[in-house]
Amino acid sequence: MGEEVFAVKRWSIVIPLFLSSCFDALPHTRYDRVPFSKSRAMRKLGCLELGFASEATGRRTLLDVDIRNLCVEPALVDLNQLRIEAEDESGARHPAYLADPRGEVWPMHVDGFAEGTERIAVDGASGARTLCLDLRRVATVMPPEPTVCMFVASGGTQ
Repeated sequence: MGEEVFAVKRWSIVIPLFLSSCFDALPHTRYDRVPFSKSRAMRKLGCLELGFASEATGRRTLLDVDIRNLCVEPALVDLNQLRIEAEDESGARHPAYLADPRGEVWPMHVDGFAEGTERIAVDGASGARTLCLDLRRVATVMPPEPTVCMFVASGGTQ
């Protein structure tokens, strides 16, 4: 009788452990990530981690967007929905836009644990000292701080 009770208790522990390892009920996250190397500003949007850096090269301002999915499931990101304001030396702000003459920037699903970098020219940011990015519509998860501002680094000429 004592051995039967012990066997039932043992299986009541083993079976749930086995079943929990078979199902993907909870999103898994990646903990071994390293910070983006060039990013000056970062935001986490649910499973997505976005890093931003900007650089003035000649007459163009370039925006580097580092994208990393920390979960197993694909995550949607839409850089077309990024709203940009450029601030000049006097402190005046005006709208700026991603330059996409060939229509290459479109919504995409970032695979689980995938990461990459997009470098996109910004129209209307010539001479800007600061870029402010509104991330409210970029991903399906609303960030706690929806606006990211960063200084524009001066680079070489093109």
